[in-house]
Amino acid sequence: SAGLCVPLFALFASGVPIDGEVLADVFTSPVGLSVLLGLLIGKTVGIFGASWLAIRTGVATRPAGLAWPDLLALAVLGGIGFTVSLLIADLSLAGIDGGAPAEIAKASVLVTSLIASLLGSTLLLRRGRAHRRQYESTGGVDK
Repeated sequence: SAGLCVPLFALFASGVPIDGEVLADVFTSPVGLSVLLGLLIGKTVGIFGASWLAIRTGVATRPAGLAWPDLLALAVLGGIGFTVSLLIADLSLAGIDGGAPAEIAKASVLVTSLIASLLGSTLLLRRGRAHRRQYESTGGVDK
C-alpha cells in the first residue's frame, strides 16, 4: 500500500550512512539535537497546541470520547513524518562542511521518527487500556 511504500522509499533513498559516529552526533551535535527536539517536541507542542486552541476558541470541537491525553498521544505521532524533513535537511545543509551536517540531520530525522513512533504507540496503547477499563467499569456503556 502507498501508506507503507512512500516512507520505505524515503528511508532507502535518504542514503544516510548509519554508524556509531553518526548516531553519537545525533545526540551530541547542535544540528542533531536541534532536529531531534524540533521534530519530537516542536511538532508535538505545535499539533497539540493548535488543536487545543481551535477547540477552546470554538473553531473546532473535540470528538466525543476523545480526551486530552488521547490528543497528546496522537500529537506525538506527528514526529514520524520524515519524508519532507529528509528533503529539507538535504537541500539546506548539503553544501556545508562537506555535507556532514546534512548527514547528521538526516540521521536525526530517522532516529526521531523511530522515537516518535515508539513513544506515540506506547501512549496510544496506554490510552486504549484506559478506555477499555472505563468501558468495562460502566458495564459496556460509552461515556
